[in-house]
Amino acid sequence: MRSGRSDMDGTMRLGDEIGQTAADLRIHGGRIDVAALLYPAAPRPWIDLSTGINPVAWPVPPIPPARYQRLPLARDIADMIEAAAAAYGRPANAAILPVPGSELALRLLPRLLGAGRVGILTPTYGSHQAAWRDAGAEVP
Repeated sequence: MRSGRSDMDGTMRLGDEIGQTAADLRIHGGRIDVAALLYPAAPRPWIDLSTGINPVAWPVPPIPPARYQRLPLARDIADMIEAAAAAYGRPANAAILPVPGSELALRLLPRLLGAGRVGILTPTYGSHQAAWRDAGAEVP
């Protein structure tokens, strides 16, 4: 955070995110067009796993059109949380909070836990450090 303003804009992108260097690719992922320019000798095809989109996707059963026409109902969310708790072996004293992507979770985490002194292991999303600093945390 500089001069009371966040380093991130309203779309949660860092101001320099659109750069064209290898370091710029670590901000959030994606931009395989830039990666291909930076690494022309890399094997092809490029697969962008940063978005969860894979050209050789996991086989998914047909999804009813209604799932695309409304937001999930409370029962749908409860079922999803129960399934995640079982799959991840959630301890009894832990909670699961579904969010629509890791970027939003990273931005909310400092506000849920409160600012203080935090350490951030790398490599990680470039916005992780900015989120904690924007919340007032000390990030060495």
